[in-house]
Amino acid sequence: MALLAASNIKYDNIKAVFLINPAMRLRKRTARFAPAVALWHNLADKLIKDEGRHYFVSNRPENPHINYVRNPISGVRELIELIDVVSERLSTITMPVLIIQSSDDPVVHPEGSKRLHHKLGSSNKELAIFPYDRHGIIRGEGSDLVFARVLGFLDSKV
Repeated sequence: MALLAASNIKYDNIKAVFLINPAMRLRKRTARFAPAVALWHNLADKLIKDEGRHYFVSNRPENPHINYVRNPISGVRELIELIDVVSERLSTITMPVLIIQSSDDPVVHPEGSKRLHHKLGSSNKELAIFPYDRHGIIRGEGSDLVFARVLGFLDSKV
């Protein structure tokens, strides 16, 4: 969402953007089927009544007390559509950008952040890879290092 806002010309008061484990490429390859499955469900709902359809996919979050244990397929479809829209606009983003990525993030693939960094229109962009094996790196061990990196970036750019 931050990249979408940054690519929108009416938000010209945005001075810099930072992203932490941005969802530009999902780890689960089956997520690519979400748009087709969601479309099928919409059609089937109108044409037939079938109790066998699945509207959710199970999720094993790092923090089940604050994260969903099931994700709606339609939500995954919308995320993929957002990734596609944002990907087309990356070259228009010219303000400073910091991308922080876990090296072994189980949710989003680090290659998505590398591709994002490459396609940004900004000449003032940074990609910081942290040696973590979790997605939620703003909580728990090492989160102070992430916050320090973001603060250093904002102090130098804004």
